[in-house]
Amino acid sequence: MPKLTIDGKQVGSSDIACLVLQKDSFQTRDQIYERHFNARHKVSTMRDHQLKKLWAIQRGNELELPTFKLFWNNLLMEIESTYGDLPDLDDLSWIQPDFAYVPEYYNKNHKALGMGSSIDFIIKSSKEYEVQVRGQPIKIFPGKNIIEIKTDFYKGGKLKPEWSLQVQHQMICAGVKHGIVVCFASDGDLHLYPMEINEKICKVIMKKCKEFWEMIEDGKRYPPISETQDTSLRTKTLDETILKKTNQDMVQMSEDYLVASVEERKWKKTKDGIKQDIVELLDNLEIDVLTIPDQYQIKSVTTEVPKKKMVETGHMTERHSFTIKEIKDE
Repeated sequence: MPKLTIDGKQVGSSDIACLVLQKDSFQTRDQIYERHFNARHKVSTMRDHQLKKLWAIQRGNELELPTFKLFWNNLLMEIESTYGDLPDLDDLSWIQPDFAYVPEYYNKNHKALGMGSSIDFIIKSSKEYEVQVRGQPIKIFPGKNIIEIKTDFYKGGKLKPEWSLQVQHQMICAGVKHGIVVCFASDGDLHLYPMEINEKICKVIMKKCKEFWEMIEDGKRYPPISETQDTSLRTKTLDETILKKTNQDMVQMSEDYLVASVEERKWKKTKDGIKQDIVELLDNLEIDVLTIPDQYQIKSVTTEVPKKKMVETGHMTERHSFTIKEIKDE
């Protein structure tokens, strides 16, 4: 979707995740601040040009319309299969907006928020349709339905928080209550994430936008993003309220995990030692494949492969972190 919002005047839907979460897959809240602050003071930078050069953004822009049409055609097929007929254009249609939606169209009190949204597609319907597209249940509601297109080849199989915030921001700006994130992923399939407007999230978004423009006006900066402590982590201490919600013995499970980890390290060391002995033996015998009749076949082959270079793609991907460590009161 071409950028239709005005820097220095409107926080766009692609900006909002940074203001709420501090950063998203492509940029940080400080970079959002710099772009809008510079636009207010008519200072040009290379940041937007650099973003446009990122392959993930180029790919997303070029595949946006084809991905929507793939979704739209499958939607029509499922509606015909479920309801017996294809809907008329008066009943179901879509547009690709060529202007930015702003919330003051729907609520004059929202003008001071300085928000605007470039929306990928909007499906307009005169009635409700409930179907399964690519095996995933969705509803098209009467009125306007936002469709946000993603072509994410690094996704972890679930809705990203930044996508959710983006669509909630779009709903505020367009006066819409329903939307669907349509993601064309690395498995070659469409992944669909229906969403409804969430008043609590919307209040957070509007608060962050208001704070943002106040900071721009006053020339104040965000504090540095802490790399050592993530304030978004849901941290709790085990107490009665948590124990009532589960029948699992967390203490025993933690102890079992640590014991298993010790055993795993011990047996890995043993395994690696045995492997090295076998490899050296086969090398000395000049054998690549050794068959022990009716028992085992052992293969030990060294080949040359192209050396790979790790480079940053400019795109963030999910990585799960899990640790258990003993802590003792002093």
